[in-house]
Amino acid sequence: MSSLRELHSEIKKQLEEAYETVRDLTSKRAVDRLDIAVQADDACMIEHIQTLQQELMQSQVRETDQELLIKELKNRINELETANKRLKEAPPDNCVASIQEDLIAVKMREAEANLSLKEVRQKLVDLSNDWKLHTAMELPEPLEGLEKRPVVVKEQACTPARMKELEDLLMGVRIREAETLGQLKEMRQRVMELETLNHVCTNQIRRQDEEFKRLTLEHEQCSFKERDHQQNLLEERRRTSDLESQLKELTVMSRLKETELMQANAELKAKICELESGLMERWTREELDRSNAAAETSSEGEQESADANLHAAVVNGDRCPPSLGSLLLSSLSSEDDLDNLVTKVSVDIDSSVFSSPTSEISPNIGATASNQGESCNG
Repeated sequence: MSSLRELHSEIKKQLEEAYETVRDLTSKRAVDRLDIAVQADDACMIEHIQTLQQELMQSQVRETDQELLIKELKNRINELETANKRLKEAPPDNCVASIQEDLIAVKMREAEANLSLKEVRQKLVDLSNDWKLHTAMELPEPLEGLEKRPVVVKEQACTPARMKELEDLLMGVRIREAETLGQLKEMRQRVMELETLNHVCTNQIRRQDEEFKRLTLEHEQCSFKERDHQQNLLEERRRTSDLESQLKELTVMSRLKETELMQANAELKAKICELESGLMERWTREELDRSNAAAETSSEGEQESADANLHAAVVNGDRCPPSLGSLLLSSLSSEDDLDNLVTKVSVDIDSSVFSSPTSEISPNIGATASNQGESCNG
């Protein structure tokens, strides 16, 4: 009996080692194949998601930069409009201030010249009055006659009275000439003042026109840039929305794939449970057949002793149902059966889990077999 037990334990160990070899070969082939496909799919998906996230971040950064640039351009436009309004309302400065200073200096010189002209005119008026009084006192009649008729110079004798009369006439003509020259100088001063004022106004109008044209051109350029930035902003927003929709689609697809993987894992676990229950039934049926065959060939006393020994072994833990791996290996009769089993398991895994990671499948089979082996050894 002890020799049979030792033989049974050795055979059991050999079968378990053979099953481990089969399981390693099967798992390596399936895991290598599925890991390569899954890793490739996962790497492509992760790379695509990272690319989309980077593009989304870049688009958000570009959108922020464009918004800041639009704000700066709007502030610049407001500043330019304020400066233009201030230039229109406020008095000009810088180069215009120098022109105004020159104009003030010209007006001061003009005022001085007018004052001097007034003084000269007053002196001329005083001299003219004095001269009229003098001539009225000395020669009233000739003076009145001379004022009414033109002077006619004839060849007469140069008498002292005639010389004095001519000198008086010459003095009156010179006084009137001085008055006329004063008026002419005053008119020239007025003309020069008007020309200076006209020149200043012309320059001011020209500068205002140039400033207005420059501001208009800058405003048009800013408006064009603003429209361009608005279009770029709309394009970036559309691109961002497209990226977000693609990211959502990828997230939904990954969740659906995860759900399918979980369902496939559950189906595989259910198949494993079914296989275990079927193998347990088979083992029980074989044990019953073996016990019935032994009962037919042995006597009643031997049958009772064998039943007692079987009962004691089961109670003590020496006899227990074999593991899934040992049952699978016990059903194999040759190397062809082993190769057929490996091919069948690979085909079943490929058909059941089309894109699921096998890290959840092979450990479950190994864990079930190891747990059953430990329970038997215990």
